[in-house]
Amino acid sequence: GTADAFQVDATGNITTSGTTGLTFTGSGADILFNGGGTNTISSTGTLELGAVTLTGLVSGNTQNITNIGTLDFGTNNLSISGNTITNGSNNNINITPNGTGNLVLSSDFDSSVFVGSATTPAPLSISGGIGGNASLVVNQLNSGDIFTASSSGVTRFRVQNTGELVISDN
Repeated sequence: GTADAFQVDATGNITTSGTTGLTFTGSGADILFNGGGTNTISSTGTLELGAVTLTGLVSGNTQNITNIGTLDFGTNNLSISGNTITNGSNNNINITPNGTGNLVLSSDFDSSVFVGSATTPAPLSISGGIGGNASLVVNQLNSGDIFTASSSGVTRFRVQNTGELVISDN
């Protein structure tokens, strides 16, 4: 090969040139960074990594990660593919806001929030059930009304905490 294709300078820095890159072969052919601090692998073009096993923390450093086919977080954990979040068999998916934050499922003038097998367009559409149970169960743990329905902010129907039905808020 070329005499200057691979060089080690007086401080131990290795440089290589050409189009074939570096090849490490054999079991345990590792690249180790033992000096502490930040070690950078950079590319002015696209850096491609083949099969990778991460054994430490990964930071996107406030950058976006794009063009991902599927994110799979291991057996029986979350998997995200397209617009679908799934998990292992018979596991719950918990979405828990931090602190005093709220869980917000929103729709606009032409979209819905579907629960169960619902397909009827509405801001909230619920369909389905388990066994002989109701398709919607509301368990009010505080002293307020169990259910309130309104139109343009005017209460039209309430189920009070006592079970009494109030129509037109009379």
